[in-house]
Amino acid sequence: MTLNIYPEMAMVKSACQACANKPDMLLEIFHIIQANLGYVPVKAYQQIADALNISRADVFGVVTFYHDFNNSKQAANTITLCQSEACQSMGSAKLKTQLEKSYTVKTVYCLGNCALAPSASIGGKTYGRVDKQRLEAIMEAGL
Repeated sequence: MTLNIYPEMAMVKSACQACANKPDMLLEIFHIIQANLGYVPVKAYQQIADALNISRADVFGVVTFYHDFNNSKQAANTITLCQSEACQSMGSAKLKTQLEKSYTVKTVYCLGNCALAPSASIGGKTYGRVDKQRLEAIMEAGL
């Protein structure tokens, strides 16, 4: 009997097998893994590298370059808050300080929603003209 102390690695293996020896599929593997696990485990980097015949450094470089990929499990109440110039001019820095008391806040430097600054993303959905009360209502509603 084999003990699987990392059950998420079976899913990583499946994603890697589907894209084996195709280095251009690295982002696709990250998307598959994150869609299933909510993050790309650090312990999976070598397995991904081996499957695509690239270095672990290449995997690390790409996964850490893109803000959409997480390398650890995220809290259920994570808010991604834009800190670009447009959002900062509309109060996103103050909003970040207010939210950090109750939520995990990740920052990015553009959600592509500048006309509706400040912007935030929760569960992959982007919201514009947000303030503390609106974001709390969204979080409570589980949207």
